[in-house]
Amino acid sequence: MQLATLILLLVITSAWIHIIGYGRLGLKLYEWRRQLLKSGKYEKQRQCKRTVLKLKNQLRQTSPHDEFAKWAKIRRRLDKTVSEYEELSSSLAYERTGFQIRAAIGIRVLLWAARFFVLIWYRAEPVFYPPTGWLDPVLPLLSFPLAPYGSVSVAVWLLVCTQVVDLCLRAYRVVQPESGAVPVITTTAPAADAGANSGMEGIRLDEKHRK
Repeated sequence: MQLATLILLLVITSAWIHIIGYGRLGLKLYEWRRQLLKSGKYEKQRQCKRTVLKLKNQLRQTSPHDEFAKWAKIRRRLDKTVSEYEELSSSLAYERTGFQIRAAIGIRVLLWAARFFVLIWYRAEPVFYPPTGWLDPVLPLLSFPLAPYGSVSVAVWLLVCTQVVDLCLRAYRVVQPESGAVPVITTTAPAADAGANSGMEGIRLDEKHRK
């Protein structure tokens, strides 16, 4: 029965990941990786953002008519920092998207490889022996392709588990349509990007207002 439980857990795990979404799980893995490795780009991005806000306040407090030289110096530094910030944000967004795609592909390959390994490695192993009697007419099918006669093969048990889990998920969606049966994994990257983008939009609006 250990083999039967192993296959059932494999099918449930695959279904759970499919419900969450490969892309969303890849994004969560990226966040864990970023927190673990402490990327210097994110720290530099935060420093640039703080510098931009500081220079923006200084620019507001400086009159372009009375202190034009000082105002122009702050403005040049602000433009340079904003450009650097946008380059870092673009680079990090590209890096995050690339990791997310690679992780999603890797998870799919890993799940299919796990199924393929179980099918090949245990192809001749009996998962369990069902009670004889009313199942006798279908015993050759249950042991397909190489399991001992009278037993349930890995291929058949994997198919049964997949169909049962899929039916359970469909029934759950019908019973609770509003919940959608989709767990939510929160990430900090979109929120951080939203805050950063709002800060940059504020700077652009301020520039238009001055013009």
